[in-house]
Amino acid sequence: MTTPDSAKSSLSVLSLRALGGIFLCFLLCFLIISFALPILFQSWAPKFPAIMSLAGSSGDPALAGSGVGKLILPWLIFGISLLGLKGQFERQPLKEILQRFGFGPVPSWKVLIGTFVIGILTMQIFTKMLIPNVGNEQSLVRDAAKGLDELPKWFLALIAINTFTLVPVAEEFLFRGVLYTGLSALWNKPLSMVVTSAGFIALHPGNLASGNTLIHLAMLVVAVLLVLAREKTGALYVPIMLHAGLNFPLVSIN
Repeated sequence: MTTPDSAKSSLSVLSLRALGGIFLCFLLCFLIISFALPILFQSWAPKFPAIMSLAGSSGDPALAGSGVGKLILPWLIFGISLLGLKGQFERQPLKEILQRFGFGPVPSWKVLIGTFVIGILTMQIFTKMLIPNVGNEQSLVRDAAKGLDELPKWFLALIAINTFTLVPVAEEFLFRGVLYTGLSALWNKPLSMVVTSAGFIALHPGNLASGNTLIHLAMLVVAVLLVLAREKTGALYVPIMLHAGLNFPLVSIN
């Protein structure tokens, strides 16, 4: 007979193979969307005039493909994470799975708003004070906005809304929900923090390739703050709001 405690225990543990499979599926989709979609849009442009309307004043179908990829990616991240968990725990109710992997009790609105503000202030310190005044000419803002300002305004608005709403939910669910929860049940927590943070930082190759030490430091600080917020609160809502706050200044500036 299965007791409630044993059921909870079985739900809490994912094998390393299962975690690796979820991450590899995500990585494959990430690479396809990031690199193949712009190439496909470039080749499809002569046959589909609507693609050029998405490209706006840039006239670059690949840029339109990149913009569409930004809209699609968070849905795929969340979908892959959820399907991976459901495939491993197919007999468990979806609500129970979501609770175990981060979507538990919701904190007060004061905590959530405060966390959002902390995220905004943290990113402002880096993008407005440290990187422009101490680092070299490269910046997080220019990397994030490269070329996108030539897309149609309505398209930019969708990307902006996506960036500080769906992106934080999807990325936090994968890295601090599925991967951190799964790895911390198999390994010790410090090692799980390091591995999931490294994976999260690798998801932002544009910033890694900048050559700016302060941008690298900013990514490290962000990754540490997010995983600590997950560990200290036991849920994803606080890191999601922190992540949204971190993204918001980039969106509003762009």
